[in-house]
Amino acid sequence: MTRKFCVLLVDDDYNDRLLFESAFGQSGLHGQLFEANDGVAAIDYLLGQGLYDDRIKFPFPDVVFLDLKMPGMDGFAVLKQIRLTAALKDLPVMVLSNSRLESDVKTAYALGANAVHQKPSRFLDFVNLLRTLLTPWHRVYFGDTSRKSSESSR
Repeated sequence: MTRKFCVLLVDDDYNDRLLFESAFGQSGLHGQLFEANDGVAAIDYLLGQGLYDDRIKFPFPDVVFLDLKMPGMDGFAVLKQIRLTAALKDLPVMVLSNSRLESDVKTAYALGANAVHQKPSRFLDFVNLLRTLLTPWHRVYFGDTSRKSSESSR
């Protein structure tokens, strides 16, 4: 059985998770999407502990999408914990937030985010953003997918 590309979405907003799931499905990149609805669940998932101790059921992600503004353990704390944990420090983390504050962007990059983007308000913009952000990581782990995508669109 071939391993699938795995994305972990960390966001406390149910509607934002649904939008992400739909956009991910439309992105054309085949993979599995897993979700954590708060920072504590995200760290448990990443460390494979608690409810997430079965790595067959909850595989280690290739990329994490992280919201910043969450109750309890927010995205900044999650990002800091990821970069301080040896087994997680090289994990690609893309911040997706509704925040427009320059200080949030600077802090996220200072804590080690690979990219910081505002959540698009239009669905097609969201699909295109995910394609743009995920295609390079998908290629790193699973080879060039551009030929398959162009062949299937003919």
